[in-house]
Amino acid sequence: MSWESVTNKTYFLERSTGLETNDSFLPLVSNVVGQAGTTTFTDTNAVPAGPRLYRGKGSIPSFATCLS
Repeated sequence: MSWESVTNKTYFLERSTGLETNDSFLPLVSNVVGQAGTTTFTDTNAVPAGPRLYRGKGSIPSFATCLS
């Protein structure tokens, strides 16, 4: 996943394997250091099948990405 980022800001990423409102997000990785412009993260532990929802938190507004 990629997102617009701020240089040297720290981001925390979470993942959910369900797309329902009550599905919980679990911590995926912390301390992702933002790069100038865009930061990219690859979830190398993702199960190949099924949809996943990712969200990130940092010092700027949260973002979310849905991948299937």
